[in-house]
Amino acid sequence: MSFADSKYNPLNYSASQIAKALVSLVTTAIILCGLAAGAFVDGPLAAVGLWAAAGAAALTPIAVFLKGATPVLERWENGDIGDHEADA
Repeated sequence: MSFADSKYNPLNYSASQIAKALVSLVTTAIILCGLAAGAFVDGPLAAVGLWAAAGAAALTPIAVFLKGATPVLERWENGDIGDHEADA
């Protein structure tokens, strides 16, 4: 029985879709914590919180893309695709 057929995945999401959702949820939590620190705390922690929120907001789309592009990047890193294709 595969994960796609299990009772824990009733909507039959693929593993990559679940991983992208988890990346988005984690960065959303970081953004909310950073904004809360900026709103409810004074001093340097407020500035750090706002910078963390801004960084997470900017990096979320990049992290989701990289998670989706992992197989392609691994193939490229292992030399399966690259300069030798241009020589053909």
